[in-house]
Amino acid sequence: MNTIVRWPFLLILLSLLLTACSNSTSQQQSQTRELLPDPEKFEHDKNLFGKDTSQFVFVPDTAIGMISLHNSENVDEFLGADVMKWLVDEDLPKTSFLSADDKQKLTVIFHPGGVRKEFSEFLIEYNHDRKTTRKTNWMTVAFETESNVALGISEGFLLSKKGEPQSLVPSGDLRVFHYEINDYANSLFLKKYKMPVYYADYSFKDGYLMSFKFGFVYP
Repeated sequence: MNTIVRWPFLLILLSLLLTACSNSTSQQQSQTRELLPDPEKFEHDKNLFGKDTSQFVFVPDTAIGMISLHNSENVDEFLGADVMKWLVDEDLPKTSFLSADDKQKLTVIFHPGGVRKEFSEFLIEYNHDRKTTRKTNWMTVAFETESNVALGISEGFLLSKKGEPQSLVPSGDLRVFHYEINDYANSLFLKKYKMPVYYADYSFKDGYLMSFKFGFVYP
């Protein structure tokens, strides 16, 4: 009689154990999915988000963290009061800052003739050269835009935020998604900043964002 009673109990216990193992495996796969390069992942994500990206109207980003294009507000708090002294005049005056873990690099680009501490372009990339040592005053580990664009996102995630690019340019082993606003006569955005052209370039490798740069074209 005791054997008859135990068998159903053992079967239920075995079923619960198998279910728990299955859920644990699914969670581990979900957590590691973003780490696995997949050239077709952007198509999967685009379908996952359920959005027709061809119908999007491109909305430009203007901010990284607490600083914005053509705006000196929060620059001292984020980059330091002496940021203009650190500019190095290459093709355009610029200086760079690292994330808290040294893995990401933010470069702020100043256009000659502009207002002090108002930067016209931002470049975000992984820190490969290890030459930059200066860090932002706010110890962030990821430089992110107001639309949650950051290094490591998938192509599908970008499309779900920005829509289809005006052009897709292959560059070595990279795919560069290019967006542009250049119709000054009909653009309230360009008129607000009094700038002729805004651009944003997102460089992907194996479906993941390796670097991005956005801002205004130097007149």
